[in-house]
Amino acid sequence: MFPVNEFPVNDFYLFWVQTFLGFVNFQFYHSISVKYPPILDPQLKALAADLYALSRYFDANHRASVQEPQVAGSSRSEQEQEEANLRLAQLQHQLQSKGH
Repeated sequence: MFPVNEFPVNDFYLFWVQTFLGFVNFQFYHSISVKYPPILDPQLKALAADLYALSRYFDANHRASVQEPQVAGSSRSEQEQEEANLRLAQLQHQLQSKGH
């Protein structure tokens, strides 16, 4: 069992590790030309979630169409496909304008 006087040593060790990881993160972010600490924008995060959901949706549809050939009347209309592509393009544009 550890003696009671080990707590200051553990406290200093945790402080050192936290400082070291902050330095390492700064170096990683700096190497890819990103500001550290990152600025978290809730609107940008929501747009990224929408974009991710759309990409998952398109991926699932692509896999379904590859696995099972569609019957002529069962495919989505061209208008729906164009609307989905337009929404995806808008989200990508918003992410690019927010992300600098």
